[in-house]
Amino acid sequence: MGQSRARRLVAIAREATNQLLTYLDIGDLRRAAKASIKAAEAYVTLMKGLPATSRIKRLATTRAELLVTAAKVLKQGDRLPPDLEYAIRDFEWKPASPPQMHPPAEDPAEARWLELRRVATQAYQRFLEAHPDRQHLTDLAHSFQGRDASMWQVEFLEAAALYYHVRDRTAYVTGTGRQSSRETLYVGGGQCLEQARLLVDLLRSLNLQAHLLASELLRHAIVGIELKAIPGVFLSAMARLKGQLLLLVDTTCQNCTFGELPDEVVEAKGSFDIWQVNE
Repeated sequence: MGQSRARRLVAIAREATNQLLTYLDIGDLRRAAKASIKAAEAYVTLMKGLPATSRIKRLATTRAELLVTAAKVLKQGDRLPPDLEYAIRDFEWKPASPPQMHPPAEDPAEARWLELRRVATQAYQRFLEAHPDRQHLTDLAHSFQGRDASMWQVEFLEAAALYYHVRDRTAYVTGTGRQSSRETLYVGGGQCLEQARLLVDLLRSLNLQAHLLASELLRHAIVGIELKAIPGVFLSAMARLKGQLLLLVDTTCQNCTFGELPDEVVEAKGSFDIWQVNE
């Protein structure tokens, strides 16, 4: 399924679910039933063509079944049972907004930003000195062709170094979702959102463009990195969002090398979108 089509279907399901909840709040059960069916149809379309073992298919199937059940209850003129209504309200992922760590030039917190830049620079140097994937990635970088190929190579290797730094030095733990990048750095752990925010800010500290990406379908946050050159072998980890080709990375995947994604994230690439909070 194409990325744009998947995003459109998720958006349709989200909008219809929001309408369902709005109609429930005002007591319009007839319209709530119609919205529930519309949302279910979007999830059914999303799961078509996916293999039976697909995690995305299981998620979409579960949500469609809940919505169909809800529609049946609502059509009878009854309110939803509390557990069913709670499950449907829980569809929408609303992670807490993390504190802003990318200050404007006049921000007095510039010292904190310089600290992130120091950490990023040290991580890059360690990567060049000893990381086991350094040679493989350097060879890929040397394949870049163009007038600015040397600059593209540096950006590519910096991005790889910072990805490995966050992946290997930040444990996935249950947190508040509101840790700053600096706090995540020193705590040494955070949720997917906090890890992604840390990587975004480390990349930006070296003047690399990066974005938080969120998927309501997976309830997951990853990072999209803007690079001038991306090896063709990284195709499964690439996505085009808002006209920009991004390399996607997931710091919570301990078995993923730079340029690889977990299978469920590859399947759900179309459900991710740039999250504008504190961008």
